[in-house]
Amino acid sequence: MLRSASQSKLLKRKRPYRIRRLFDRLGLCLAFAFVLFGLYCYKQTFLLENGGREPTTKTKTKLRKEGKCEALVHDWVSLQEQRYAQRAAQAKKINDKRLTFFLHIPRTAGRTVNFCFLKHATPEKDRCTRAYDELRTDLSNPRCTFLASHDDYSLVERMAAQPKVVTMVREVYSRTLSAYEFSVEVAMRSGGVPTPKPRNRKKTSTRDVWPWQYLVRYVDEDIQKYRRALDAKQIEKASIIDAYDNPVYTSLDSFLEIPMAKEDLHNAQFFQLLGLTNNTFVSYEPNAEALRECARNEGSKASEDLFAYAKKRLRREIDALLVHEELDQSVALAAVMLNTPLDGVSYYEGKGNLESIMENILRRTTVEDDHVFPHRASLSSKGGDSNVVPSATDAVIFSFRLKQIQNMEDDEWRERYIEQELKRTISSYLNVGPQDIEVDPYAFFPKFQPKTWEETPSGRHLVSIKNISTHFKAEKIVERLLQTPRMLKSQDPTLLGIFNYLLRKYGPGMEISYVASMSKNGQVRRRDNFGPIGGDKKSKEKRTLGSTYRDCEKFQGGRYKKQQSRAFDRLHELVVDDKGYLFSKDARKFIKKQTVDRINELNHLDVRLYEESKRMMDENLVKYAREMKRQGPLPPSLLQSSFGM
Repeated sequence: MLRSASQSKLLKRKRPYRIRRLFDRLGLCLAFAFVLFGLYCYKQTFLLENGGREPTTKTKTKLRKEGKCEALVHDWVSLQEQRYAQRAAQAKKINDKRLTFFLHIPRTAGRTVNFCFLKHATPEKDRCTRAYDELRTDLSNPRCTFLASHDDYSLVERMAAQPKVVTMVREVYSRTLSAYEFSVEVAMRSGGVPTPKPRNRKKTSTRDVWPWQYLVRYVDEDIQKYRRALDAKQIEKASIIDAYDNPVYTSLDSFLEIPMAKEDLHNAQFFQLLGLTNNTFVSYEPNAEALRECARNEGSKASEDLFAYAKKRLRREIDALLVHEELDQSVALAAVMLNTPLDGVSYYEGKGNLESIMENILRRTTVEDDHVFPHRASLSSKGGDSNVVPSATDAVIFSFRLKQIQNMEDDEWRERYIEQELKRTISSYLNVGPQDIEVDPYAFFPKFQPKTWEETPSGRHLVSIKNISTHFKAEKIVERLLQTPRMLKSQDPTLLGIFNYLLRKYGPGMEISYVASMSKNGQVRRRDNFGPIGGDKKSKEKRTLGSTYRDCEKFQGGRYKKQQSRAFDRLHELVVDDKGYLFSKDARKFIKKQTVDRINELNHLDVRLYEESKRMMDENLVKYAREMKRQGPLPPSLLQSSFGM
């Protein structure tokens, strides 16, 4: 068909347009093919990584989560850097007046470091109030210069100025076992019987302190379940062969996998250093839970970034780092780094003011249920307490001890012992009314600060007799008390008859000492032949921090062993063939290798943090070797064994 000239001309004009459209379509096809090829490569990569399997929805979610984690960690680290810069700038302005904060990681021997080293290195007037169960301290108070707590590093973020931070780490396997053993021990103190909340609000109960408020209560439930089955005669009493795997309480393997262990125990040293525990101050770390999940993803970029910041904080913001396995060297090193030399002055005053405390007890008005309020032994007339007033009657006070009573911290047991046993016996022996007898902790602490029965050594207590009608009767009471040691030695039948019940239950040893009396005119005097406590030349000498550390360490170690023994005495009613204290180095030999590997797997961040801490410790020992040599070593240890602490 012939085209007209006009048609040919039109076709020539449309040809370039058609060619362009063809190339556009070819470009789209090539682009589409390239996208398909990219998707194919992406898929093949994941097939290789997943052993030939298609990427699951979980894997895709993980990819998205990793992206979110990286962004979350990046923002968190940036915020931490800003906050630290602000605190550091403020710290330069106050210099030597900086607060010292002991970041107490549980089960690292932190109690010994706190009570025996850091407290003794700080004047009592400068110590902050107790903060293990809750923060009671105004952090801006200039008189608060030493604070110890299980709180994590988020507490530091609440401070205007960067404090001196002291902390202590422990090898992961040992710390995990210690945490398990302690959880069982504290749960066993009640013997499977639910425990009411202590009436004494001034006492810090272990069950109210993180992380034991969660870990102990879980073990509690298993012991109570076993006891209910026993009471219902559904099972026979068990015999414990393996301390870490038996039907009485939670096994170690089960304990490692409970949600509370994941949140409160595994990698807790790492999270406490970063301020990301589930005990954190949420207003300062609102993303703590999400960041913990990011950190647990071993090998991810987010986890590695968090660990890199932990290393940086460890070296930049921790002023004194102690390692449990090298406790003596750690304390000596910390003494140098904190400028509190071991050969310097200790602020522990010892027994020097027991007489003052006894006098205050005699002068105060009669109180009821004194054994429930253990702070009353420390009332000071200088403090202007309304209870400390001159007495209008004669009174007598003495120290009493039954040697098988190892401590007095159990509120329920103590009330029964004092009201139903001790007061009735003393009443019969001294011919006084039970209502006129008061019992207080044997507290010899300086500045009359309130103390608890938990800190009473060896179960010793002060017994006071009030409202004695005549001076003659008071003198007869004193005379009888002074005769008691001789009567005990000669096995006097009258004495043994009166104290028969107590001696059978808590004996055979009994001790009455430190007798003092007060007349109606308010004159107080010692009546025994021991002389004034603290009156000898030796006790008045200023003791060094190193020497008081060793004395306190021995006391804490002995006290802890007694708590352990008493806790496991409750096993007698629950099992057969009981051998007393369960946990020992020999008992640990039963633990399977798979369990050891599982502990290290669950605590991969803590394992790495401990290795880094050891390196830092070794570097500091070299760096401060000259100063440590100048101050001298710690005196020899007075402890027989440190297992289980």
